[in-house]
Amino acid sequence: MMSVNKCSALWEIRSCSQDCGPHGMVSSCKNGKVDDDYCPGVGPATCKDGEDVCRCKVGTLRKGGTQCVATKRECRDRKWESAKTLTTMDDVYAAKISDDMPMNFKTKCVRSVFKSNKCDVIERTMTYREMIG
Repeated sequence: MMSVNKCSALWEIRSCSQDCGPHGMVSSCKNGKVDDDYCPGVGPATCKDGEDVCRCKVGTLRKGGTQCVATKRECRDRKWESAKTLTTMDDVYAAKISDDMPMNFKTKCVRSVFKSNKCDVIERTMTYREMIG
């Protein structure tokens, strides 16, 4: 009786490789590391020479693990604690701010002012201004 390993038989079309996501692709490990551009603060991924690994497509960045992102902006995890934002009595300002990303599109600067909190109903005013740059 003879058995055939499906993955070995299908090696060239890589049907048994892991899913590398929309911005990744399967590649062979060379020199013990994955040849990628990385998000700030993310170190090089290591691997064994010849091993199939997920690598990021040209022009994308490795965020971590096998996750590749299309822009540097996506490297950062963005979190919004809405309950704290709504209940604070301080004025809240939100603007698109970045030291390392160009701002060549319209953005809004938002200001929210606390008015009252009665019977678990929070009232705030919201004003905004559209800007470029």
